[in-house]
Amino acid sequence: MSTHNSFHLIPATPIPIQALRLSFAALLVVMVFISYSTAYAENPPPKGSKVLFMPFSVNVPGSYAYLENGLSSVLSSRLATRAKIQPIAGKSTGKQLATFLEGGQYNAFGKLLAKTDADYLIFGSLDRQDSLFTLTSYVFQKSPGRGPVKFEEPLASINQAMDAVDNMSWKISGQIFGHPQPTKAKESPAADGVAAFHTAHPDRTYREGLLHSTMAGLGIGGRFELVSSHRSGRIHEDVKDINAVDIDGDGVTEILLLTDSQLQLYRFEKNTFHTIGNIPLDNHLRLHSVTFADMDNNGIQELYISGNSGNRPSSAIITWQEKKAKVIQRNIPYYLRAVSQPGQPPILYGQVGTPTLPSNGAIYELQRDSQGAFTRVKKIVLPKGVQVYDFTVADITGDKSKETILITPGNRLQVLNEAGSVMWTSSEQFGAGRNFFGTLSSNEERSITVPTYIKSRLVITDLDDDGINDVLVGRNQAEHVRFMPRLRYFDGGTIMALTWKTNMLTPLLETQKRPDYIINYQVMGAAKQLQGQQDFFLVFSEAETSYPFAFWQTNSATINGYRLRLKVDSDNQQQPADG
Repeated sequence: MSTHNSFHLIPATPIPIQALRLSFAALLVVMVFISYSTAYAENPPPKGSKVLFMPFSVNVPGSYAYLENGLSSVLSSRLATRAKIQPIAGKSTGKQLATFLEGGQYNAFGKLLAKTDADYLIFGSLDRQDSLFTLTSYVFQKSPGRGPVKFEEPLASINQAMDAVDNMSWKISGQIFGHPQPTKAKESPAADGVAAFHTAHPDRTYREGLLHSTMAGLGIGGRFELVSSHRSGRIHEDVKDINAVDIDGDGVTEILLLTDSQLQLYRFEKNTFHTIGNIPLDNHLRLHSVTFADMDNNGIQELYISGNSGNRPSSAIITWQEKKAKVIQRNIPYYLRAVSQPGQPPILYGQVGTPTLPSNGAIYELQRDSQGAFTRVKKIVLPKGVQVYDFTVADITGDKSKETILITPGNRLQVLNEAGSVMWTSSEQFGAGRNFFGTLSSNEERSITVPTYIKSRLVITDLDDDGINDVLVGRNQAEHVRFMPRLRYFDGGTIMALTWKTNMLTPLLETQKRPDYIINYQVMGAAKQLQGQQDFFLVFSEAETSYPFAFWQTNSATINGYRLRLKVDSDNQQQPADG
């Protein structure tokens, strides 16, 4: 049955005078819909990928509501003919999906989408800004590791809507389904080394001439070089966090992979990531992070697992000894984050919940006694909206005072002095993450328009061996769907190290852009050090799912490792700072 018969709604009664005021363009649209509906019914396309079309959001003043289903219907017809797709019938299903997505009902959205057996989901919008219009569509794909693709067509008036849909359909047909418009493509000059870094959403050409080389893995390098890179096999889990520490005191660093139901333990040995054990966790929790500290100074690291139970914070403390896990305490009513920095005593931070929101509670420095009771040592004063995972405290200027380094709610990197005054704020975005406070149901129940997202980790370490701390931070590229403020996704990311210079944090190194979402990262010491060389191992995890809600959840990730070397020679050797 054709998906377009709904457009044969020709009234049998006399037409009201108001209806005669429809523009010629509107009548032309209806005629095109009817002709394509008939053609599609008589010549159904071969069966191919199943594609579900949601109504377009029409944000244009005037009587253009008919375009909501009209635009998606014509796009469906074009793609059925050109790309040989199989449109999934059901205008009501598309409308119901749109209602769920706009209302933040992600569980209901995901269940209904799964029932459709669709391979692709397409929706979009028609928007007006000043005198110009823009037709936008997003193609979401079920295939693992493939995020949504955005297409845009500018148009000067509504009269050009059909031309815009036609152009867009050819672009989607070629780029997504491998059936390009049958015209001879113009030849383009071969890309040089720098142009090869450009993407659909490029950062500006690597900053200030710091582009190091086109070697895979490293963009900005400076005095660093990539020695080797390693990648695990696919891990079929929804990974929430990654960290690295020697958890049992045997001198070997373990890699901790926090999933939605367990803590997996890995080691990197003989150039391979292999598992050494796992610790089951309460599967009713939405987990946020795993951090570590040896608070009781017994040589064994405690692992702090932080998350939500519904709308409330709920954390646990676990140790690993003799290849066995021991739960020290669970159901702790704080979001816990332990901070361990070289040469400094460890600190435990805790954030309480609020009566109405899963985030935005007060943050304290905590102490825990032998009976498991927590004492609030002091309240941490931070800018509004900064959560317990979004900051750290360290001397990054080398002046013996401690600065607060944080990621703002708008994903800007910021440095405050000891008095709390702003010393510097980045112009670019850092730290965007897909994990969030609260569970899907608790966010839906409280009608939270945009959830509070958890930032990626701020790592303090001296990478260039000059005696002054550097800052390692992630740069996932968050993309927003402007007509659906609850929905965002990620178009790859990088990891950057910055150092304080001329009263600002400046790039020290940056990885090349990764295609997948970067979950988190940590710096490990390299297993072997050669004389005159300083190596370190950057370990991070990537997820194939590039959006935080609904759609198709691939639930898979990988562990990655870069062995990086600080190049030191007799002519250009950094000397440690005094003291």
